[in-house]
Amino acid sequence: MRGPLLSRESTRQRLESSPASCNMCDPSREPACLQRHSRAGFTLLELLTVVIIICILTVLILPAIGLYRGRSERLGCITNMKSLYVAASNYTTDNQKWPQVPLTKSGSKEQARTWHSILERYGIAWANWVCPSIQRIAGHPDMSNPEKQRIDYFATPFDDHPRTPWRWNTQPWFVERGDMHGNGNLCIFSDGSIEDLRSIGRRASMVGNGN
Repeated sequence: MRGPLLSRESTRQRLESSPASCNMCDPSREPACLQRHSRAGFTLLELLTVVIIICILTVLILPAIGLYRGRSERLGCITNMKSLYVAASNYTTDNQKWPQVPLTKSGSKEQARTWHSILERYGIAWANWVCPSIQRIAGHPDMSNPEKQRIDYFATPFDDHPRTPWRWNTQPWFVERGDMHGNGNLCIFSDGSIEDLRSIGRRASMVGNGN
């Protein structure tokens, strides 16, 4: 009667002491080959693959970033010029003349400060006079520093007749300092419309050709 019982007990002891059963019960006793593989991490080939994918994504993304940045800066310029247009229009209506800034101050810091002081009461800050593209290229100088202050939009010097600024719809009120957005300087006209010089030239050519 004791024989089968002893046989079952000895069988259970042999199973518990076998490597297979220990490995199933204790994860820390995995085979050495599996432990070496888990500690190895990325292989050199896998690491090179990841680096190549990152480089490809960078090449694809950088032009898109530049494109969106250019569009954003152009939109910033348009917003600035619209603000200048509204302020200059209100000034002209209130004072019955266009701001009279001497031409001898053209392009100088004195001219910049004069225009700023004239339109400041109409909500124009130094930031409204600054083209975002020029500011970026210049290294983002501090516009609160009097030595760094400038204007990137030049005004047409109209006379002091109250209706002169609105007399010619092809005469711009403000012109951007340079071709910062790829299609020529931006210009804003007496009706508040904004065009770049390339579009203006193309339209003038079509009119000249009778189209």
